[in-house]
Order: sequence, then structure tokens, then C-alpha cells
Amino acid sequence: MLGAVRRDGRRARRHGRAVRSRYASLALLGCVVLCYALLDRFPDNPVVRPHVYLSVLVLALGGLACLGGSYAALFMVTLPHYWMFGRTPRISMGFLGLATAATLAGSWYREGWSLQFFAETMVSTVIVVAVGVLIGLWAHSVVAQSTERARLIVELERTQAELSEAHQRQGAADERERMAREIHDTLAQGLASIVVLAEAARAGLDAEPARSGC
Repeated sequence: MLGAVRRDGRRARRHGRAVRSRYASLALLGCVVLCYALLDRFPDNPVVRPHVYLSVLVLALGGLACLGGSYAALFMVTLPHYWMFGRTPRISMGFLGLATAATLAGSWYREGWSLQFFAETMVSTVIVVAVGVLIGLWAHSVVAQSTERARLIVELERTQAELSEAHQRQGAADERERMAREIHDTLAQGLASIVVLAEAARAGLDAEPARSGC
């Protein structure tokens, strides 16, 4: 009878710990989801900045690993977030390293050190992180090349616009010079005609008194 009571008490305590762990895991997941939603919906908000979200994610992963929650799925799903919200590859790999350390520390605290822990948890986590780092570095290089290509295209378009504007200005200057030459030639011809007519008129006036005297 006493043994049955003790067994029931142990089962009740285990059930209570399981319920508390479940609620704590849900609370941690809720914090991660809330921070991500705020950062995604309001990227310029002054509270949840990218480094704040990544810090919450690291703490949540460590807590879930310690509580025995489904941290592995969250760890896999959020691997791209370190590269999305880290401003540089160094920052991204730094937060990823912290998340890995927090996950392993939580698992170690829950399971204890053993050959099974080393073979299953530690090795698999390190392999996943290594693959994630390689993929992240490759994606970062692709994004950097795309950004540089876009910058070069914008610079080329700006240079073409400047050249087109320069050609237009040169064409306008050439047109003004041509018109100035035409005006100059027209005025010169007109003045020459006026001079010739004036000379002819003066010659006619000089000849008129001579004929009158005769």
C-alpha cells in the first residue's frame, strides 16, 4: 500500500514537471514567434532589433534543449535567420556559434555527458552547423555579387545619362554656333550690299553736278 502511494507520488511529480516543462517550452516558442513577427512586420521598430531577436533565439534554443523540448526542429528552421538578420558574416557566425553552444549546453545539462550524447547530439549538431555555415557563406557571397552587380548597373545607367546629356549640350552648342555663323554671313552680305549701294549712290550724286555744269 505504501509502495503504491509512493509510486503514485512519483508519477504525479513527473507529470507535474512534464506539464511545467511543456508550458515553459511554449512560452519560449511564443517569445521567439512574437519577436520574429514584430521584426518582420515592423523592421524599423526601436525595441526588437535584429540582434535582440537573435539573442532571444539563442536563449530560447538553450532553454528548450534544457527542458527537453523540440529544440532540434527550431534549430534547423531558424538556421537561415542568423544570415538574414546578421549584418555581416562574422556577426552571423557569432550568433550561430552561441546558439550551438547554448543548445549543446542545455542538452548536456539534461542528459549528462555520455558516449551516446557525444555520438548522437554533439556530432549531429556540429555537422548541421557546418553545413549551415557553408550554405550561409555561399548565399552571402551570391547576395554580395548581386548587390555589386546592381550597383554597377546603376552606375552604368547614370554614366549613360550623363553622356547623353553631354551629347545634347554639345549638339545645342553646335547648333548655336551654326546659327551664329549663318547670321554673321547674312549680316555681312547685307552690310556689303548696303556699302555697294551707298557707294553707287554717292557716285551717282557726284556725277549729277558734273552733268549740270556742262
